[in-house]
Amino acid sequence: MKYTYNKEYLMRDEKPWFPVMGEFHYSRYRDDLWEESLRKMKAGGVTVVSTYAFWIHHEEEEGVYDFTGCRNIGEFLNICKKLDLPVFLRIGPWCHGEVRNGGFPDWLLEKQIPLRCDDPAYLVLARRCYPKLKDLSVLPEGFEACGADQEFTLYRRSQKAENTRVTVMEENRNEDSRIYDLKITSPGTWRDTILSLDFGGDKIEVFRNGEMLTDSYYIGEPVQISLRYFDFPEELQVKIYPLKEGASKFLEHWPQMKDGCACELYVVGVKDLVW
Repeated sequence: MKYTYNKEYLMRDEKPWFPVMGEFHYSRYRDDLWEESLRKMKAGGVTVVSTYAFWIHHEEEEGVYDFTGCRNIGEFLNICKKLDLPVFLRIGPWCHGEVRNGGFPDWLLEKQIPLRCDDPAYLVLARRCYPKLKDLSVLPEGFEACGADQEFTLYRRSQKAENTRVTVMEENRNEDSRIYDLKITSPGTWRDTILSLDFGGDKIEVFRNGEMLTDSYYIGEPVQISLRYFDFPEELQVKIYPLKEGASKFLEHWPQMKDGCACELYVVGVKDLVW
């Protein structure tokens, strides 16, 4: 399916499209009744299904994940795909939907750390659940490693984005920061393609034409940027600030240190946007 729009209406496969979204919280309903109920929704005119992945339903006890029965998000998405019902998946970590604690597990609140912000102590715990969701979701296929440019691993989509390339060059290094220039070439843009930047350091900033696109403190996860609205070839500048040993940081995993400091762009890749 190809979704786009003009100034008057949304389009699906180049035809006018008026979506009707219906709410269905899979973890609150018997899984053996999912398909029957979704068919009824579709018969009633619903064309898009919206649902939450409630953190509290999948990790009631810290470190113990449950994706079985009515919590089996992978099976729910498979049924939606079978019925040709696109899914608007809200992954949180904080949710509406009249769920206790906004979907936060009780054990998270007991830790007495700042929530719903970019505090590293919170983000480390919140992001542990996402790989579990990814493993159980209906994912597009066809990504593979396509070689290396200098010390960086490059990835490509084996079909649509097979010609997408990222060239990395280091422009400047000093005690305060390290700057890289990225040049991205691609035959087009796709809504499910992202640029992934895995780094070690205190903070990363990404610029386009002198304007900041995003910034993030190190939490052990790559920074991801959608390529959907880029015009190719595209040039970005990445600036990384150093993280030194002994810094007052709460991190579950620290980056690799060189001479007591981390300030490096490890891996640059292009891959599927899962959600």
